[in-house]
Amino acid sequence: MRRFALVISAALGLLVAGGVWAEIDRPRADEKDKQPKPELGEAGGDEGGLSPDEHDAIHKKLAEESEANLKEIARLMEKIRDSLSRKQTGEPTQSDQRDAVKKLQELIDKVGKG
Repeated sequence: MRRFALVISAALGLLVAGGVWAEIDRPRADEKDKQPKPELGEAGGDEGGLSPDEHDAIHKKLAEESEANLKEIARLMEKIRDSLSRKQTGEPTQSDQRDAVKKLQELIDKVGKG
């Protein structure tokens, strides 16, 4: 149980650290004014010249995939919790824990690129 709690704490720590890093990396208000950002669909924009509809479709797809991944992670965590409550800490439970952490990291990476 303690190992699972450490894994969850580490995963949450990664989420918090990512948010802090994003905040640190964000340009200050006075820097934003110096470099105008291209409009959606303009060449050189972060969206690669996508139309607003294409841009929205990409975000919708990312949100749907993220939700499906979160449901799978939640299912795995419930399975792990049940195994640990029965004091089953062997390889099957550890494998599920590794899978849950891997899926969390993939989700964090995907959303970070998003």
